[in-house]
Amino acid sequence: MASFSLSIYTVRIKERNKHSNALLANFDSEGSDLLDTFRSYLDKLKSNFSDDEALKKLLHVETLDIQDREVSGILETGEYGYEAQLYDKNTGFISYTRKTYEAEMLPFYFLIKIPKAADEGLIVLQRFNQFGIRNLLLDNFQKEVNEKFPDFRIDMYPVIPAALYEKYLREGILTKIRFIRFSIPTDIANTIREPHIEDDGYTELVVSAKRNRKLPTSIISKALQKIVNGEKEIKGIIELQSFEYDNVKIEVKINDKRRVIDLSNLQRIKWNPDVSDQVKLNETGHPDFASIDSIAKKLLDDISAEMFK
Repeated sequence: MASFSLSIYTVRIKERNKHSNALLANFDSEGSDLLDTFRSYLDKLKSNFSDDEALKKLLHVETLDIQDREVSGILETGEYGYEAQLYDKNTGFISYTRKTYEAEMLPFYFLIKIPKAADEGLIVLQRFNQFGIRNLLLDNFQKEVNEKFPDFRIDMYPVIPAALYEKYLREGILTKIRFIRFSIPTDIANTIREPHIEDDGYTELVVSAKRNRKLPTSIISKALQKIVNGEKEIKGIIELQSFEYDNVKIEVKINDKRRVIDLSNLQRIKWNPDVSDQVKLNETGHPDFASIDSIAKKLLDDISAEMFK
């Protein structure tokens, strides 16, 4: 059965070699607007197919809808370079053999929101089963920005709602907390008497639950929320008198699956809301544009209310 989900990313632009983000609608001395760059890029894909000969992939915008500071549409992509036989399930015979220069174009929904007075925007991209367009679309747009604005770069990261961490700790079983130090303590290194051992190794202090037991989530939940909100650094979430640490990883068992949350790399957690049961399909078996557009914009409004309040 086909499944459809949505991936949400933040988008920022900043001058190279600088850490601060620039205003999206006015990011350089000329008053350039990232929304205009996006629209120009998408208009170009609507007028012509983009052919990545190295990857043997085509890219084309089929539908484009612009509403104030939001742009949504349907992007089609397909891969060529190999033959494929199409069977007619009704007759049991081959109905067509695809040529090496032909591509099977699959449609994917996208939504881009670039606020007027903010340094962070949002992008929603549809996934179809295991297929997506994140790398193809956003990497190509990155190249577009590099060509037009060589002094600037784009950063795009998955959106991870704080509620997702709360869900892990509320519904999951906290089984392990690993405090990691990116070196070996000097007294141990001196005992081993090996050169560079302090730099080459690392040390872990592990707190584990007993078999069929769990650790109390109160140990980490409040500290985790403060890290997500940017209110606390990893090194200070829990005070350990005899061990200095650089990072913390927690292991949670949820739905019989083990998940590791690396507090230094929270972006690695994937959040792709499944909308298969909500979206209406058209005669092609893919989401109807109006249906998925409504679902994505409602999701975007909910996230925007938290990000831009």
